[in-house]
Parts: sequence; structure tokens; C-alpha cells
Amino acid sequence: MSQLIPTETNNLVVLINQLVILFGVPTIFVVLIYIGRKLQILDDVKKSADATQKEVKGIDRMVNIIKTKMDILWSERVAPSGSPMQLNERG
Repeated sequence: MSQLIPTETNNLVVLINQLVILFGVPTIFVVLIYIGRKLQILDDVKKSADATQKEVKGIDRMVNIIKTKMDILWSERVAPSGSPMQLNERG
């Protein structure tokens, strides 16, 4: 294998290579750390959403129970038969 003869072109290539190594490798590490932080934020948001979902899981059942009880309590005052055709004292 022949040895490279030092020329201006070779010096320029070596300089570019050194610049890429000097700035490129730290930049890659910084980008990887930045991406890791963003993924951590997404994980935290997912955990928070899962916790909120667990807290509100039984609310729909409770709302249906309360709605049924309210319908029973207010049915005499609103309309005796629950029909829109039959009016009470208020109209």
C-alpha cells in the first residue's frame, strides 16, 4: 500500500475530519440527550394520563345513578307523566 504524500488537499481533508470529530461527536451526544429528555416528558405525560383515567373511571356509573335519582325526584314537579304533551301548573 502506498503512503499518502502530504499535500494541501490531504491537509484540508485531515482538517475537515478533525473538525467533524471535534464538533460532530459532541453534537450527536447533545442531540441524543435532548431526544432522551423529550421521550422522558412523553413518558411522564402518559403516566399522568393513565392516573387521571383511573381516577375518572367510575364517574360515568355514578353520574347515571345520580341522574336516575334526580329524574325520580323532579318528575312530579316537572311533568307528572314525563310527556311533553301534558302540562303542569307552571306550563
